[in-house]
Amino acid sequence: MRAPLTFVGEKKCKVTAVYPATDYQSCTCKLNLGVITKDNFLSTFWLPTWENCMNSTIERELELVRDECLKDLKIIKESISKNPEESYRKIVTALGGLEESQRGSGTKTAIIASALSWLYEKEDPSTAMLTAANLLHSDTDTIATMAGAIIGGIVDTPPNGEIQDQQYLEKEALRLFKISCGQITQSFSYPDLLKWNPPKTQQDSVGTSDGEISVAGLAYAEKNGEEFFGRGKNAALWQWLKLDFGQTIFVKRRKNLPKTPKGNLPMLPLLLKKSVKKPLGKVDRPLQEDLFRPSSMNASNDPHKQKLLSGNIDVLTNEAIQSNFNPEVIGLHLLALSERPDGIEKAITYAGIIAKAKISRRKPEKEKKQIKSVSKV
Repeated sequence: MRAPLTFVGEKKCKVTAVYPATDYQSCTCKLNLGVITKDNFLSTFWLPTWENCMNSTIERELELVRDECLKDLKIIKESISKNPEESYRKIVTALGGLEESQRGSGTKTAIIASALSWLYEKEDPSTAMLTAANLLHSDTDTIATMAGAIIGGIVDTPPNGEIQDQQYLEKEALRLFKISCGQITQSFSYPDLLKWNPPKTQQDSVGTSDGEISVAGLAYAEKNGEEFFGRGKNAALWQWLKLDFGQTIFVKRRKNLPKTPKGNLPMLPLLLKKSVKKPLGKVDRPLQEDLFRPSSMNASNDPHKQKLLSGNIDVLTNEAIQSNFNPEVIGLHLLALSERPDGIEKAITYAGIIAKAKISRRKPEKEKKQIKSVSKV
């Protein structure tokens, strides 16, 4: 076992990399379903629906996957030799990674990528990635990407060459890390759904607003490379654009850009354009609010009113389910959610959860009635 590695960010988290176990007979992987059973939404409507569709229990299915993984790990152990490239080829072949029926399988791909990472743990990540990329008829790109990420997490040197959107990627990684630590951080700003006008074609997604290039639903942008023209009189062209929050995208657009409706741009950048223009990659984003956590706005001493004003999807859906889907309760919830700044998004989320919960309960009841009718016959 290696010594723990430390990632330094807003908080320090110790991550330990462990060599594959050698005694598979003594490996007892206990199933922990707490993440499902303790989650109201997963246990209330997702789990019953899933088990009904699978005609099995989740415990049974997870046990089958666990046993399959342990069997694959034993095959990996038997396929390892002194030559890492040869070992990798043997592992992929033995696990069926070259067969169309298995290629791209989520479980197989993850295990193969982990094995490749272990084989090249002391090498530069690019060496493992090239090995994966050169084994034709396997899931080359996915395995190479996963292995590169795993090994890259334990090396001290940055990748060779320039990384596209490095600043943006680092900023997003730190944002996701903050979210994982339960911190409030910035989020993406979306257009106002009441004013959204969907582009007729993909080409119409790129247009102009206030004399500048803009991409519907995303942001203002600047040209970041030459234009590549298609064939034909009215052919589209392709071009790299740099969005105002730092991401680079390759777009298909018209030669003469149409005007982008104001409602097709995120609300915050529009406000910024009217005040102070910030350089690309420096656009501030609104704080990210969890859909399932209470909001600090609209305080009230009335407990029931606090539930409504909080916009807490978790609390409201639980109340609606416990009321046996009382139409009056659900209506009050929807009206309260619609009065919030993010009312459309929250109302849609709430309605979707309630609908799924109702459907998941209706199926077992219908099956019970069918069983009773059959037993009477």
